[in-house]
Amino acid sequence: MKTKDKVVNALTKFGLMPLEEDGKVHFYYQLTLYVYIPDEDDQDFVAFYIPAFYEMSDGEELEVMNVMNECNSFMKVTKLLMDKQHVSAACELFIPDDSDLEGVVKRGVLALHQTKEHFEKEMKGLL
Repeated sequence: MKTKDKVVNALTKFGLMPLEEDGKVHFYYQLTLYVYIPDEDDQDFVAFYIPAFYEMSDGEELEVMNVMNECNSFMKVTKLLMDKQHVSAACELFIPDDSDLEGVVKRGVLALHQTKEHFEKEMKGLL
């Protein structure tokens, strides 16, 4: 079984109702859209994303970059990314042959959720 199928099975097992579209797998967790992008050429790699979860206001870029830097230093395995107006989160992992893929999927989704929450709390000055 390919990694994509195993990931979809794990997401389904966790009750997340994944939807495959255009080679990507979309699902919601805690009212947030997540995307799993399988790499058919690398079955030992998984990548989950929360795309464009924060929209920046004009003049907010420096504050956002500072908070992103703090979060990227604090969180493990995940990273925050910025384009012109949005912040996204990524969790990219290599899977050892003997790994528990269900555990990797669960930890990846939870780590992204924690990263998003940490960023949002920092932006509100709650941390």
